[in-house]
Amino acid sequence: MAASDSLNVIALISGGKDSFFSILHCLQNGHRIVALANLYPPVLVEATEGHEGFTEEDLNSYMYQTVGHTVIPLYEQATGIPLYRQEIRGTAVQTGKSYRQPQARVDSTRDYSPDSLVSKLSANIITAPEEDETESLLPLLGRVMAAHPEANAVSTGAILSTYQRTRIESVAIRLGLVPLAYLWQYPSLPPGTQLSLLQDMEAVGLDAKIIKVASGGLDESFLWGNVANDIVMKRVERAMKRFGGGENGSVLGEGGEFETLVLDGPRSLFKGRIVVEEEDREVVSEGGGSAWLKIKRARVEGKPEDDTLRETTSGEKPGGQEEPEGEVPGKKSSPATVRKPGGCYGLDESFDDISTAISLDARFPSSNGPPEGGGEKRVRVVADTDSKEKLSYELGFDTQTSDEGNNVITWTAFRDKEKSTTVEEEMENIMRQINDWLRTFGKGPSRTYRAQDIVFATILLRSMESFPTVNKIYGTLFQEPNPPARVTVACGDLLPENCQVSITVTFDPEAPNYKRALHVQSRSYWAPANIGPYSQAISVPVPSDPDTAHRPRLVYVAGQIPLDPATMRLDIHENERVVSYKRQAVLALQHLWRIGKEMDVTWWTNVVAFIPSVNTGHDPASYAQLAGKVWEMRHISSETKEEVVEKDLWEEKYHGALGSATGVVARPLPDYSTIEYCGRYVPPFFAAEVHALPRDSSIEWHAHLGVTVGPIKIRLYSEPNVGTIHRCLIAGGTSVTTILLTADGLESNVSNLITMLQQKCPLDGAYAASKRTSCTLYLDRRGLMQSQGQGQIIPCKSIWDKDGRRLAAVFAYRDDIQAESLKEYTTVRENN
Repeated sequence: MAASDSLNVIALISGGKDSFFSILHCLQNGHRIVALANLYPPVLVEATEGHEGFTEEDLNSYMYQTVGHTVIPLYEQATGIPLYRQEIRGTAVQTGKSYRQPQARVDSTRDYSPDSLVSKLSANIITAPEEDETESLLPLLGRVMAAHPEANAVSTGAILSTYQRTRIESVAIRLGLVPLAYLWQYPSLPPGTQLSLLQDMEAVGLDAKIIKVASGGLDESFLWGNVANDIVMKRVERAMKRFGGGENGSVLGEGGEFETLVLDGPRSLFKGRIVVEEEDREVVSEGGGSAWLKIKRARVEGKPEDDTLRETTSGEKPGGQEEPEGEVPGKKSSPATVRKPGGCYGLDESFDDISTAISLDARFPSSNGPPEGGGEKRVRVVADTDSKEKLSYELGFDTQTSDEGNNVITWTAFRDKEKSTTVEEEMENIMRQINDWLRTFGKGPSRTYRAQDIVFATILLRSMESFPTVNKIYGTLFQEPNPPARVTVACGDLLPENCQVSITVTFDPEAPNYKRALHVQSRSYWAPANIGPYSQAISVPVPSDPDTAHRPRLVYVAGQIPLDPATMRLDIHENERVVSYKRQAVLALQHLWRIGKEMDVTWWTNVVAFIPSVNTGHDPASYAQLAGKVWEMRHISSETKEEVVEKDLWEEKYHGALGSATGVVARPLPDYSTIEYCGRYVPPFFAAEVHALPRDSSIEWHAHLGVTVGPIKIRLYSEPNVGTIHRCLIAGGTSVTTILLTADGLESNVSNLITMLQQKCPLDGAYAASKRTSCTLYLDRRGLMQSQGQGQIIPCKSIWDKDGRRLAAVFAYRDDIQAESLKEYTTVRENN
């Protein structure tokens, strides 16, 4: 890692295994730990006679581990890193997964910039609102940043707890700190087991004692066992399985089954080890299967300089019982480098197999040669010229669909066409338009739309250089957690004249009450963090289905580029551009897959691979063909085995929102068992060449919609020399149609060809009464002047199918059954 990429990290510690193992990953990624920070419960009193330090109580906080907190001061001596502590104030007021920033008490300057917040916190001009315990982090981190102005990141040990992660992210972002959560979704990463995390802790010599048990599967005999020990971790696993768990993070203590206290670790972090003698530990039984250890006194013991081997701090048996014959407790083991899950390029096995299987010839087939496997020849690619063909305002570029019944609303905003303005002025104008629309058209007799009800946004730029400016102003629209998913591309001179930016937003009628979001802002090994005001995914139920409890959900996913999640950098090798492109195409698609699986997606309706025209070094047909192959192989190689969902047991423990802790069987992605179609079918793919992509990426995958529940009926029709229409009929009354027009369509009116294919493959049954609710038209630059506008228009330099054949246009749209058709639809579904 370059020195410029190294971060100065404030490490949040609870004393538990996860926060310290996260620190080791920070060090492994080249970062520097400048301070430790800890919140302690407001129940400390002076010790009684005969005891040193403070007495201890276990405060059952929603947010923070508090058991073992009297040992925390010793970590400064053990690690040689300065420690800062702050009393926990308040209780858990906001108990949902997402966290909304409360109104802080500030002075009259109303300056909320990170630098201003830090200075006010350090001067006690601003205090944390006491009603929610999360806000206790604000003054704590403010003090650390005042003492260490170089600090620019904060680490946390969150694994599966969205509850914890979102709260730390909220505070970190406000203070201008980069949130780091290297253990996020760790059990789902290669090799994909819960024990892999504990085994990785064991490999580096972490000594993490179980200090509290609170599960029917565990009892007092587990106390003081080192969970980063093979004997103990497998004993915990067996106990949880006997109790009916063993999945969903229970073996890691994610649902509060147990808590740990770290005493020692590799010398890269621990210069000394913490020692607690047996007589200084007292078991406190709380009833109901809960027990914890009160620490009366502890000390730090130095390590010899040549201490390359380690053993358990105390000599007793780890976890007490059930040791296999021949196993020696506290046996010495060589410390290892912290493993980064996912191998060299961070790929799961299935995606790594795809990357290996796709061979790269010395030369890609030329764009006018036969496609792989024979068949018709590709249409000759016409070289780009100085053609002035571009979108005009008269092509229906600003399209607003009506709001009748349960309709989704898709609305495009751009600057007032008679004005020539800067990017800043255009964006401010667009924000005013959207807010004006919300105040007028957004308010109706049956519903009121708000900015947080936007589920998806498409941002088209003239130049990617304006992205930072657009991003900053766009973010002011969203004051609530979980902004919409989005895709951003630069279209260059194909936008209307004097238009620098266009934004299309999609409102969903189900969003106000039933929206779910995935909004990860922390760096991890899982998938890229947000690099702007957007969510990785937003899901809403199918609006027409009256069965609100079990109806399918539609998932809007943000465009995915091949960033390395741990560093947020692109992996680009100029001397092997095509090989690098293949790797980037596979990595970005893996990001899409991981997000989809986290949102329970079992099927994609279609996908576009955006490819840039600048700095590609190869013709777009070749890149389209390679990306199409990656898409096809991921579907062909789909696993059919059942998989286990890793649920947020922290949320479940405290709020009971997710049901049983015994595990939920998840379906694979894609799930062909729910597809009704004769023969093998892969959702439609096309590649759209645009001017540029964010971060100068070479590819951006965008799946238009994901579907969570089947059955799904597929209808397919092809017309020679015209195109192909794909119908995806989703249980619940929604259909998604994708029409790919061949390059021959450049000689005809695009709208007429679309109408012809729709008539050849009509919607049937109750779907025939559905209404168009959102639509996007991708147009080849040579066909722009033949279009009459069919909704949102994305102008492209060229469009290609999976075999590298040029297309004239792609039309993707959604229809929903209207209220008057619900009775008929319900009858049809019951009869089937």
